[in-house]
Amino acid sequence: MTITDENSDHVKFFASINDKTIYLNVINFDLTETISVDIDLPGLVLQYQKEELAANDMHETNTFEDPNHLRAAIVEQRNNVSANELFDISIKPMSVSVFKIVLG
Repeated sequence: MTITDENSDHVKFFASINDKTIYLNVINFDLTETISVDIDLPGLVLQYQKEELAANDMHETNTFEDPNHLRAAIVEQRNNVSANELFDISIKPMSVSVFKIVLG
């Protein structure tokens, strides 16, 4: 996996693997810039899912009055795709993206 953004110091990521399932978490701390991440995998991906938690303003928060103001949502989901199709994935500013990738 490679980060193709010049501001990669604003990005943190970690991954875990359980059998053939990869969980990748990417955090973009930058306040304005979208970053690009390349995921380099072999073969067929049986399932690909991207879940995202993002805000429009760095001061947005959940409150007791509005506990669901910010929620993670599945923004992309595909089945049976070539790993070559998973290049150049965009990560929004001020966001956390969680990827679930099931390898074939």
